[in-house]
Amino acid sequence: MLEVVKRSEIFVREFLTTNLPANMHFHNIGHAEDVAYAVNQIGLSSPLHEGDLDVLAVSAWFHDTGYCFEYEGHENSSVDIADGFLNNENCERSFIEKVLNCIWSTRFPQKPENLLEQIICDADLYHFSKKIITIMPGVYGRNGL
Repeated sequence: MLEVVKRSEIFVREFLTTNLPANMHFHNIGHAEDVAYAVNQIGLSSPLHEGDLDVLAVSAWFHDTGYCFEYEGHENSSVDIADGFLNNENCERSFIEKVLNCIWSTRFPQKPENLLEQIICDADLYHFSKKIITIMPGVYGRNGL
């Protein structure tokens, strides 16, 4: 499964570079990198089952891809993009469903229903723990945060 994580990262980097609106100053590749980093850090300290770190990593990369097409309800597009990619990768449906559920769980207000969803929701808010937030207040304001 590690290969699908790497291919997901490559795909999302290219997808966001090509499709993300120029005025999207926060929900960009940097945010995706932060969330991917945070799910890994949190996941390594959590009692996960085999393959769960892969679910979290793929979810982290795809969770905000929908911003390329819509702001409100972007999770709908994010789920469609991830579903299409993972089906093309011939991933098992159970893996895909876990990824899609993790993406859905990041909707605001967050209401995670299991440990994987709790981890990605926490990781999605990781930026609030970074010192750089104090020098980027305008960026967060422009994206409705």
